[in-house]
Amino acid sequence: MESLFECEFTVSVKMAANRIRRLYPARCIVFPIIGISIFLLMTHFALKYGFTGIWLLYFLFGVFYLIFALLMPEINGLIAVRRFNKDTSGMGGYKVSFGDSIEINQGNIRVYWAYSEISQVRHLKYSYELMKNKRMGIMLDPDGFTKGTFKEFKQFLRGKRPDLKDKYDMD
Repeated sequence: MESLFECEFTVSVKMAANRIRRLYPARCIVFPIIGISIFLLMTHFALKYGFTGIWLLYFLFGVFYLIFALLMPEINGLIAVRRFNKDTSGMGGYKVSFGDSIEINQGNIRVYWAYSEISQVRHLKYSYELMKNKRMGIMLDPDGFTKGTFKEFKQFLRGKRPDLKDKYDMD
């Protein structure tokens, strides 16, 4: 059967970083706390012993770790987007088609999902995800629909999976 809806988009760093924040909330809280602690400890010792020699190196490590901890989702998002672009060799982004089944095209890779495999719909800041399990899902850009609209797609999905009605996060 021909697809009723198609969504084509390229994953952005913002989308990937937001997904990382959603999947790994503990890391996004614990790393900055550790970063602040290391930074304050290194600053204390650098002030106490002077910004010379090894204490300057420790202080710079504290600054570096704090910046890394605060920007960890964006850094990982950038790495994921670059890896995706390298793996697809400039063949474009994702293309998700919805018909009798869900067809996901990512470069040379083609995957099919049944609607029964969707366990949850998650709304992220810049995208939506049709989740298969806790960590695996299909990312959708609401502005990326080339066939049909996102509003029509929501109605279509509710018709296909009315049992998920209480788990929808699409409004």
